[in-house]
Amino acid sequence: MSEEKKEITYTTEKRDIGTLVEHIEKQYYTVGKHLQDFLTAKKEAEGKELKTIREFMESQRGYVWETWRASNLIQTVLLKNPIPEITVYRADDKSQFRKTVDGQQRLTSIYLFINDGFKLDISKTMFPKFTIEGEQFSANETLQGKTFSELPELWQDIIRGYQLRITTMNNCTEEDAEKAFVQMNSGAKGLKPSEIRKAAMGERYKKIL
Repeated sequence: MSEEKKEITYTTEKRDIGTLVEHIEKQYYTVGKHLQDFLTAKKEAEGKELKTIREFMESQRGYVWETWRASNLIQTVLLKNPIPEITVYRADDKSQFRKTVDGQQRLTSIYLFINDGFKLDISKTMFPKFTIEGEQFSANETLQGKTFSELPELWQDIIRGYQLRITTMNNCTEEDAEKAFVQMNSGAKGLKPSEIRKAAMGERYKKIL
C-alpha cells in the first residue's frame, strides 16, 4: 500500500548572504549546474574533491545572466534595496537539504561575486550616484571593474549581511517543483519552449532518456 502524499506547506525565513554562501558550499542548498561546476573547480583548485551530497533540480535552465545584470543585483544588495524572494523545496518538512526552484540566477550571481568570480559592470546601472552612511559615491569610480575582494571592507560586510527572504516548499515532489518552476519562470525572461518541455517531461521520463 503506497504512502499517502503529504500536503505541500510553506515556511518563510530570512538568511544573511554570508550564511547562505556557507550553506551552498556545504550543499545544504543546491542551485544549478553552473554553480555546481564552479564549486567543483574551486575545490579542485584547493586540492580537494567535491562530493555531491544532493543533486540540483534537473529542470533548471543554465545560468543566463549577463555580467551587467548580475552587477546591478550586487549594487541593489549593497544599497540594501529589496530583491525578489528565493523559493526552494524539500521532500519533507525537516531536511536541511533544499533544491532551488526560483532564484538560481540571483543565487549564482551572488555566490560568484563573493568568490571573485566576475568584475562589476555597472554600465547599465540605475544608480550612477549612490549614498552609503551619508556619503555619496560615483558608481563608475567606486564599482566599475571591481571584484568583491577589492571593495571596501564595510561594503563587503553590507553584502554579506544582506538578508534574503527564502520560502521553502515542504513535502514537495520533483513533479510539483517542476510545475512551480515553469509557473515562476514564464515572466520577464521566459523559458524557452525546450526548457518548458524538459520541465514538463517528469522525472521518470528524464531518467529513461
